[in-house]
Amino acid sequence: MTTRREFLLGGVGMLAAATAQASPAPPASPDRIGFEFADSAFPMIFAGDSIKASEEIRSVALFAPLFGGERDSVNPGQPIVSGSELRFDRPGEYYLRINGTDANLKALVLSRQEPISASVLRLFDFCVANHLYTGIDDTQWYGKRREYIRQFFIGTDPMMLSCGPTHAVFRTLITERFGLPSRVLTVNGTYLAQGTLRYVTHNVPEVYLPDKGRWATFDVNSGYAFPSADGFEICQAVRATWGDELKKEEDWRTLPLDIHVPMETRIMSPDASRTIRPEQPESARFRPAFLGRPYGDEDRTRAMRVFYTGPGYWGGRIGYVQPTGTEFLPGDFQLGSLHSSELLRLAVVQWIRFYQLEPTIVPPAELKNMLDDGHRTLIARKDWMVRLPASN
Repeated sequence: MTTRREFLLGGVGMLAAATAQASPAPPASPDRIGFEFADSAFPMIFAGDSIKASEEIRSVALFAPLFGGERDSVNPGQPIVSGSELRFDRPGEYYLRINGTDANLKALVLSRQEPISASVLRLFDFCVANHLYTGIDDTQWYGKRREYIRQFFIGTDPMMLSCGPTHAVFRTLITERFGLPSRVLTVNGTYLAQGTLRYVTHNVPEVYLPDKGRWATFDVNSGYAFPSADGFEICQAVRATWGDELKKEEDWRTLPLDIHVPMETRIMSPDASRTIRPEQPESARFRPAFLGRPYGDEDRTRAMRVFYTGPGYWGGRIGYVQPTGTEFLPGDFQLGSLHSSELLRLAVVQWIRFYQLEPTIVPPAELKNMLDDGHRTLIARKDWMVRLPASN
């Protein structure tokens, strides 16, 4: 029996978070124009609201996101300029060059008439359109997190992060705009491929959607979401459809799940790994040469295999990855393993220990009850009521 470890989508995320030194982010160039975003720290507002600039707005030009620029929701119209204010009457994603080269701005405009779940999906689409997955280096993120997000919104570059920082960005924006409960789902897949053990790990956010009364899963790195399924339901569907051994005929589209794929994305070019250097922050600036081949159906099917073992959630004993949304859980890491194979059960324990964690294996139903109990008070508080329009 041979083994093969795959860092499929940010598999190094947990270990990197444990070992990386938080280096200061490179100093940002001074803003030539400052912005205020109504009741949000970032440009995520509702149709009819305005963004105020620190000086008079003389010109506005449009640019496109990295992916999905052809969508109707991208630059659906020109904002209305009044002195130093920009008013947005139509929901959508806006990509603006203001006063020539003085400032750039990415703005997400939401609809007051849409349910919360639709607004969250808009945010997900916006993040996918402006993200290129990289597992190379996250030094800039671990230095100054909110500054990283702010610079993303006032620049043209996409986010280039591995799965740990990506789910943290998404959850930060969810909290800031919507006040919704969220948590980190970690999936450590072990399975066989032609007699070889495969190990894959990924971290994705789950968000509680009050209009649906359920949790949903959003994978920005892979460019797909499960608007009506949490980690338990995804893992159960993958196991019910596929067996312990990877097969060539597997297709992600055969899974009995509502899977939202908003646009075509591309994989980061292998050449980028030879270009980006932690000691040279400017080397991590996005360049078109970083774009590799399209992220296709085979890639997506392979990525879905990460859900094969079962859902896992962080316990409160591990401080370096907090906030996870599941600090109330005991121990390092709680895994709701679905494996019936003794080989695969032992393999996943060894794989998690590779990350210097001690997993606690519990039945999935028991883990789900623990999560429901832990989130009950937070959900009952309904913090989203003060962050969203009354119509939501």
